[in-house]
Amino acid sequence: MNTRGILTQLSYGELSNLAIGNDGDGTIRQRDIGKVLNFINDGLSELSGKFKLIDKYVSIQLFDHITHYHLNSRFSLSQQPQPDVDFPYILDSNREPFQNDVRKIHIVFDSNNKERPINDETSMDSVFIQGKESITVPNPVNGVFLFVHYRAEHFRVTLANLDAELDLPNALVPALKLYVASRIYGSMSTVDASNKSVEYLNHYLNICKDLVDEDISSDSKFKINHFDSRGWA
Repeated sequence: MNTRGILTQLSYGELSNLAIGNDGDGTIRQRDIGKVLNFINDGLSELSGKFKLIDKYVSIQLFDHITHYHLNSRFSLSQQPQPDVDFPYILDSNREPFQNDVRKIHIVFDSNNKERPINDETSMDSVFIQGKESITVPNPVNGVFLFVHYRAEHFRVTLANLDAELDLPNALVPALKLYVASRIYGSMSTVDASNKSVEYLNHYLNICKDLVDEDISSDSKFKINHFDSRGWA
């Protein structure tokens, strides 16, 4: 499913009685497309937090004089040169640039295929995660790489990528539409609209609750940004 399809279904369905949905003709009123896309992005972000939709990993090259590693594209190879970055340590490529899309770090391996302990003060090999965008390595070794596996944010939808396939299982498409409809009705200043917003929100929450114990992660898309000894992969 792509965003254009979501917009069409919203017009035919949840927004069919509203001018914003062009009274159900399959399109969204032109002046409101930006607002609807914003709500779609909010919904995708929320669903990415509730469900493991997109897993990625990114490679970090360790340097023995650097202990604090920011998961920010400013420190990636694809964004060089940077005036204040002498040692870029995020190993991406122009074809697969790091997207600053870390939502939650799951697990860390090193280039010796060893899982690194996380936040374990009793281990010399432990790495320490501070928030979602930085890793501290107290004992870095030159020539060692870390492979940081993380749950990724969904890419933002815009007018330029309406036909791009969404990283969303089919089972969650109804939830996304209900979320958007709830936000649309919630932005209207009538009692009936407010009630409708609450109705859609409750339906959305119920769908998420029903799906939370199912294996939604089996439909996730595993994306990779990494570098190995053979070159760019």
